[in-house]
Amino acid sequence: MNKTLFILCNELVRTITRPSFIVSLLVFPFIMALVVFISSSQETTASSPAISALTGQMDIMREGYIDHSGVIRTLPPDIDEQTLVAFPNVESANQALADGLISGYYDVPEDFISTGTINYIRADYNPLSGLENSAMFRNVLDFNLLDQDIEITNRFWTPIQAEEIALEMSASRDATNPMNYLIPYFIGLILYVVIISSASLLLNSITTEKENRVMELLMSSSSPMQIMNGKILALGVIGLVQTLVWSGSGLIVLNLFNQQSQLGGLMQIPLSLIVWVVVYFLLGYAIYAALMAGVGALVPNMREASQATMLVVMPLLLPLILSPSFSMTPDNTLSVILSLVPFTAPVSMITRLAAGSVPVWQLVLSILLMVITAMMITRAVAGMFRAQSLLAGQTFKLTLFFKALVGKV
Repeated sequence: MNKTLFILCNELVRTITRPSFIVSLLVFPFIMALVVFISSSQETTASSPAISALTGQMDIMREGYIDHSGVIRTLPPDIDEQTLVAFPNVESANQALADGLISGYYDVPEDFISTGTINYIRADYNPLSGLENSAMFRNVLDFNLLDQDIEITNRFWTPIQAEEIALEMSASRDATNPMNYLIPYFIGLILYVVIISSASLLLNSITTEKENRVMELLMSSSSPMQIMNGKILALGVIGLVQTLVWSGSGLIVLNLFNQQSQLGGLMQIPLSLIVWVVVYFLLGYAIYAALMAGVGALVPNMREASQATMLVVMPLLLPLILSPSFSMTPDNTLSVILSLVPFTAPVSMITRLAAGSVPVWQLVLSILLMVITAMMITRAVAGMFRAQSLLAGQTFKLTLFFKALVGKV
């Protein structure tokens, strides 16, 4: 135990004193704080295209129309005549456009009923501008084509009103709010980055100590399990600190952003989710740190280790790729399976928890499987150190890695 504690303290001090670690720990909160500062320094958030796109609030500019077909007899009740101005001819519409009184106008030709074609004239070409107004003018045409019946017009635009009824109570989610899909993805991404970065520190430590032959000195005075436990615990503590700092700063930034933007309460992260993030970080780190240690025991140098890392972390990357599907349907079969498989569970389960509720039995089973897997891999990887002198100098091979993992080498 004393040797494990010595290795733990040595690894802990050596890592936290690195300038690269300090920079990586602070850079994420700094970037987040910078984003909030820039957003809050704007005179009005409503003028921000990004916020407008997320909230669906677009500035509707005044436009005009010329009706040569006689279809438009009146405007719908919800459209102000000052927003959509009627002009008797092209000359008056062009003059208003030149004077900046309108941003553009619609020219409805006489053969509109047979062709369905109208002309939209504006001073400049901007395919993103006036989208809301184009929809508004289509509403005007539909209203008049449907004999000015507002109820039929509304039903034409929204044929059904589907009301979702869940058998299990869960937090309400607005399907039209893109944050309900972006937040689970970014939380899963942050967890993926923290797990892999922390596990990579262990890989780098073991590979470096192999190259400078420090590992041989450690093995002469400590058992493989003591070396593994000391390094995994030390870098796990560092990764946990990084997770708490990043998660806490994310909560603070979101609260500030909600207070200073028109998004209001659209972006909310419950505190319970942060607790689950910590739990799944610890378990995910235990699994992937042990796997990285196994890679470090087999490869001769850091260059070989970097090439082998992608093969090891690929399972954890899979749920990140499938994150949009998890956000939309967190309870489908694939989501449930990947959240139970220990190698994909950290990102999969956290993404599902960020998107909605998860049955308790799935959480318990997932944690139990991850604990068992972490213990088995740690013991198997510790055995690789006994054979590392025999394997030194060989290039990394996936088959060799799995054979060593099950004790066949």
